Amino acid sequence: MIEKLLHKNGIIFGIEEESVIEEWLYGEARQGKKLLVAEGKQPVPPTQGEIQYYFPIHFKRPGKINPDGSMDYRDRGEVPHVEDGILLASKIFPEPGEPGLDVKGKEISVPEPVDPAFSAGPGTRFNEEKSEIFSSIQGEPHLDVMGVVSVNKEFKVKGDVGYETGNIEFNGNVVVPGEVKEGFSVKCVSLTAREVCGAQVDLSGDLNVSMGIMDTK
Repeated sequence: MIEKLLHKNGIIFGIEEESVIEEWLYGEARQGKKLLVAEGKQPVPPTQGEIQYYFPIHFKRPGKINPDGSMDYRDRGEVPHVEDGILLASKIFPEPGEPGLDVKGKEISVPEPVDPAFSAGPGTRFNEEKSEIFSSIQGEPHLDVMGVVSVNKEFKVKGDVGYETGNIEFNGNVVVPGEVKEGFSVKCVSLTAREVCGAQVDLSGDLNVSMGIMDTK
């Protein structure tokens, strides 16, 4: 009668065995105890894909707080630099979940796992499993909006060295298509710029300036 009642209400999955129901009817039921008579199958959630980066992907900061509490807006962080053969990123691959079933036999679906983009660009290489990205040259590690990890031999500034870029410190060659403005500094191996005005430059290599240098140390 209990089984017929369950089926009449559409409950067809995960029903307890008949012997368990009978034992409850003639024993624990008379003591006022309840029986979990049907139970569905819990879904197994998917494992989401995940990427770990081993270089600062957001190295720019608003500025640096000085000991006196003032803010130095010229100091916006050091440009990262890596040598050849350095681990730059690793990925945990996604794994699909398993759907469940409710007591009426209906499937409980699970979402598809997230699989973030993971690509090795110029100046980098995959390992055999394509689960890790290593640098293949020395330079500036970079992550673009498409998830491509690359290493640039040169650090190329867009425009001028000013408040948008902050002071530049990079263990490699720096290219500035515009001007290194007054009050800012560039510390690198070699510098190529259009103009340097009222700045401080610290180099161990070459200085190439096309338009001129004014009042610069």
